[in-house]
Amino acid sequence: MGLKFSGRTARGRLGASIGAVLLASTAMTGVSLLRSTPAGAQSAQTSYSIPGGSLNRVLAEFGRQSGLQIVYVPAIAAGKSSPGVSGAVSPAQAVARILQGTGLTYSFPDSRTVSIAAPSSGAATGAAPAGAIALDTIDVEGVPSSDPGRTEGTNSYTTSRSSFGKNQTLRELPQTVTVMTHQRLQDQRLLTVEDAMERTPGITVMQQSTNSAAFYSRGFQITSYQIDGNSPIYGSAGTDGLNVSGMDLAMFDRVEVMRGSDALYGVSGEPSGVINFVRKKPTKQIHANAAVSGGSWDNYRSDLDVGGAVTENGSVRARLVGAFEDRKYFYKYAKSKKHMLYGIVEADVTDSTMLTVGSNVLRQNFDGFNLFGLPRYSNGADIGLPRNYYLGGPDDRWLRNNTRHFVRIDQHLGSDWTMGVEASRAKSNNNRRDMSWASYIDPLTGTGPGTFRDRDFDLDETQDTLDAVLKGSFRLLGGEHKVTLGANINKRDQHIATRLRNSNITLSPNIFEYDPFDNISTLPYLPVSDTRNKIVQKGVYGSLVAQLAEPLKMILGGRVSWYNFDGAVDILNRNTGAVTDTILTRYEDKGIFTPYLGLVYDLSERWTAYASFAETYMPQGGSFQGPPPGTPLGPVTGRTYEVGVKGSMLDGRLNTSLALYHIKRNGQAIRDMAYPPTPGNFGTDCCYLGSGRIMSQGVDVEVSGEIVDRWRVHAGYTFNDNQNQAEGGVYSTITPKHLFKLWTTYAFPGQLEGLKVGGGVTAQSSYYQRGFIRTFNNGAYDGPETPFDFTEPGRAVVDLLVQYDISKNWSLALNVNNVFDKKYYYVTESNPWGGNFYGTPRNFMLTARASF
Repeated sequence: MGLKFSGRTARGRLGASIGAVLLASTAMTGVSLLRSTPAGAQSAQTSYSIPGGSLNRVLAEFGRQSGLQIVYVPAIAAGKSSPGVSGAVSPAQAVARILQGTGLTYSFPDSRTVSIAAPSSGAATGAAPAGAIALDTIDVEGVPSSDPGRTEGTNSYTTSRSSFGKNQTLRELPQTVTVMTHQRLQDQRLLTVEDAMERTPGITVMQQSTNSAAFYSRGFQITSYQIDGNSPIYGSAGTDGLNVSGMDLAMFDRVEVMRGSDALYGVSGEPSGVINFVRKKPTKQIHANAAVSGGSWDNYRSDLDVGGAVTENGSVRARLVGAFEDRKYFYKYAKSKKHMLYGIVEADVTDSTMLTVGSNVLRQNFDGFNLFGLPRYSNGADIGLPRNYYLGGPDDRWLRNNTRHFVRIDQHLGSDWTMGVEASRAKSNNNRRDMSWASYIDPLTGTGPGTFRDRDFDLDETQDTLDAVLKGSFRLLGGEHKVTLGANINKRDQHIATRLRNSNITLSPNIFEYDPFDNISTLPYLPVSDTRNKIVQKGVYGSLVAQLAEPLKMILGGRVSWYNFDGAVDILNRNTGAVTDTILTRYEDKGIFTPYLGLVYDLSERWTAYASFAETYMPQGGSFQGPPPGTPLGPVTGRTYEVGVKGSMLDGRLNTSLALYHIKRNGQAIRDMAYPPTPGNFGTDCCYLGSGRIMSQGVDVEVSGEIVDRWRVHAGYTFNDNQNQAEGGVYSTITPKHLFKLWTTYAFPGQLEGLKVGGGVTAQSSYYQRGFIRTFNNGAYDGPETPFDFTEPGRAVVDLLVQYDISKNWSLALNVNNVFDKKYYYVTESNPWGGNFYGTPRNFMLTARASF
């Protein structure tokens, strides 16, 4: 049965209302952005990779990859198959190939819509132009948007395309890429980046505070982040993560993770990988989605997502997403209130130009913030504190106020080339207060040294990013070749004002009887330092995808980068606030080249083999090589070698990948024992040797998609072996050798239609920490060293889902996490005095959803 729009008046009023709300919210937050659209249905060429299969599925995939609206009555496609389409062709040529042998006709009512119909007598008699159709009732198959890799509305755990490589297909990318689709995020109710990474194959999560985490891949911390595969951003945890930590996922269609070195598009970082957040884009079809949730520990949340065409012809489209969360946590005294608002408007300025403006705002008040978590005994043994234990101050908190504004324009240049330019500004204003012991506990007395510090911070940060990319293709010697040229610059200004309170609270009589409200301090916070950092990173990059033969492509690319760091720390008099000393830190790297090489070979229509080499770098100019006063060390380099096989089966519904990787990370600073530590003129230290050598190697295996009709699965296994070749031993002991993550759902047919059940497991092998810690002596940690050693055993955490579709528009879902109430710690710091955070105990979340 088709979908009939009953008149223009209601649609126009709703579209205008949505547009007014979005434009008003954009104006209030100071938004602007730009984006792209086809140059014309008959001329603009796009590269497609759509395998043959049922006509319905091929058309749905074509809609996702092309961004066009596909309009037809589903009955005319029933039982028909399509050969699919591959290569760079115009939309009209693509539709003609897809419909080959079906007997169906098509037309383009406008540059963004394709209408498909069976031949009619009217057409045969000349009542309508050849190939044209006239439908009284139409069915919108999918809801196309400007995002060719869009996963929302596909009900799938897989996709054929990602934003990495500027919207290449996954089979064209010679590296391991995981996509957490919209359906996967929704089914498990994954609301923050921390939630998503905990369930993403190949990723290890290390909790760094109650409100932030660090993510590790292949033994190294991920330090590179992107939005929409364009704008590189800073995002590591702690004070560097003010625009990423706790990021709410309501505004994103999917989260993509590429493992290994990002040699081309990102800023400097480790050879670990890149996390890319892909925003939801407006669609022509008007929609409204809402969700209300309630769960354990008074965890309440509501979401609203509305959008659609603002103008009658769909040339202006808008979307507004909002979320409100009011919750408590499993540990005492912690609670949070969070507001998120995201607005985006797309406008087809011409047939070849699209402008996009957008903005998002996050406000959060988090009470009960704790920076260091729980301690251990001085020998590393677990104290056995209850999971709801809170070791912090009565007024510890993190107040967050984050905004991001962006503007983008995409322009088609003829039929084979496009240019996109995006500018964004992110601002973060935060106040953080934490009273920390950071103290090991004596196993005999149950107590330890007094308060380590009682601090109050103002952390303000601004990031400005400009990214421009030119893409196109040409034919030479019988093959089609693709070129990407780009440049980006990221400027980051950070200001940290630090104040301390002269607290010296002891864990008396022992840690088990500590109560934060027994230690309410009335002492003032006194200024101690004022820090200003400015970092500028810029680079130019390019790549060529050369078709050497019909099944073989070679990718050649590289990036030239510049890095500049300029920091100043003013030491302040606690009584007067006057500057008593200033520590300067300045260094730069110029013209650092990182190469990229890849080979992709199509074994068949379903299987592809690949090999790649990629390099990244990380500055360390703050460390000097002897003799004094020294010269700056060069950057650390990370080289990733990877070979693998990727498969696409069941008409693209199921994707698989197998990768073998070997990483060499060379040049990290190691203290040169031939020289005593010597502070330099600009806060740098002498002397070091750039001789650190780290090796990491292993296997990644992943399966995602639909095994059979209605049965979806996403599973991944990772094996990792890493070594510190310069100093001996394991480099990253927190990285488990074995990591397995699985999630699967099944939607029942027949009399149980509407019922869906799901379950999954996150399992890993053990990890350990060992070393030496100095004992507390006369008010400082300068006593004799004592050894510590602890191992966190392997674990398996099970989650379950039951969902029932009450009607076409309403559903009810119950998520139960950590079903067997497994007690464990997240990955911990490498010392006994802190960094221990319990994993969340068994909990549930009940969610009601409405979709119109």
